[in-house]
Amino acid sequence: MKLYIVGVGRSGTSLLQSMLAANRNISALPETAFLRRFVFGNLTAETLEYDSMANRYEKFTMFKEHCKKEWLELYIKELSGDFFSLEKDPRLIEYIDCIVDKIPESKVIHIYRDPRDVLLSKKKAEWSKGRSLLSYLVAGAAQLKLLRLNLASVEHVKYEELINNPEVQLKNLCHKLELDFDKSMLDHRESASKLTHEDEKSWKIETYQPVIKNNFNKWKKIINGTELAAVYFSNQWIFSYGGYESELGGIKKIDLIKGYLLGNIAKGIAAIYVIVHRLKKVGE
Repeated sequence: MKLYIVGVGRSGTSLLQSMLAANRNISALPETAFLRRFVFGNLTAETLEYDSMANRYEKFTMFKEHCKKEWLELYIKELSGDFFSLEKDPRLIEYIDCIVDKIPESKVIHIYRDPRDVLLSKKKAEWSKGRSLLSYLVAGAAQLKLLRLNLASVEHVKYEELINNPEVQLKNLCHKLELDFDKSMLDHRESASKLTHEDEKSWKIETYQPVIKNNFNKWKKIINGTELAAVYFSNQWIFSYGGYESELGGIKKIDLIKGYLLGNIAKGIAAIYVIVHRLKKVGE
């Protein structure tokens, strides 16, 4: 059985990966983006900047002279066996349909988080800080729209529930995956150290620490009214699905208007991205 963890960036995918990887019945790989880049994407061995990315792919042996049409067969063969193999790539949220179609013996696990805390975290993380608000909104809206198209094919985990009561949530998830629960999953720090690359440690520091049960609603002290409204209007669906209150009542009318316009612009751009993304996959 192959397990894939997906989610909008900064939603808790690394934490969930570390927890599941601590299970003695699971063989986990560091994040490589191999499936997305090679099997479902357009990269080949010739276009790979190998020197800069080699450390991320060292656990794979199929980087030789194979053409793209062989990637999937080699990929599955490499990970075959009577065990659970686990991979985490947040952006595979855009390829759930491909996973289900091409790797039927698989389970996709989607972790979601209050989108306002996601925004705050993206503004701080080394890999994403400094980008425009619109870029954050478009990315989240597009990825969640693609998720909605494949909602029935995914097991869902709510980040806030996971950190508040990890044992209950992990037992529930293991039951759905037909996997034995392992108490080692409640101390994920050792597995986190094995799965995190050196260049990721600066923004994954919380993965090395015990679970912080109150690690939510941090946005309330930092995000401004325009950002709050924009996040809501760009993705009202996830607020409803996750049971997150919009809390728009206390913001200024001008911020509400600006957020409404920005959020709907993001939705429009995201819709175009989704159409192009799906057409591209059909044409490959």
